[in-house]
Amino acid sequence: MDKNLSVSGYGICLFSVGVLQDFLKKEKIRTKKLLNKFQKDKTLYLATQKEGVWVPVVQINSEHYMIKLDGYDEPFHDEWEQKLEYGGFNIEIRDSLWISSIGKFHEFDAEGFCGDEVSYRTYDGVTSYSAFKYDVPSGKYLHFPLLR
Repeated sequence: MDKNLSVSGYGICLFSVGVLQDFLKKEKIRTKKLLNKFQKDKTLYLATQKEGVWVPVVQINSEHYMIKLDGYDEPFHDEWEQKLEYGGFNIEIRDSLWISSIGKFHEFDAEGFCGDEVSYRTYDGVTSYSAFKYDVPSGKYLHFPLLR
């Protein structure tokens, strides 16, 4: 299946559910409105970056992005226009990596990140995807394969 990510308004992010949950527990954060919390608390936001809790890729257009992770997906063919190449960032992964619309952090529900993707139906009955899971080995990554 092609991994066509629907991005609504905010951007794309990468994270591991277990790492994020542990950080929230350590910081005693109970709100599900993580995006709002991170936007209002710059110190907390910077701590998430320093500890490799999540990687936000912001200031991109709201549209659909075909997601491919080097070493995990078939490479793009020549007819594709590269919109973004992102590599060499700090992230900790436990069990799996999720690539998601940041909009999922508007009202974060960890239980919704099960299976291999998070999907929803649009008003016209089309299935759209807001997150995809990659089975990436657990560890601390400072130079991660490129996201294209």
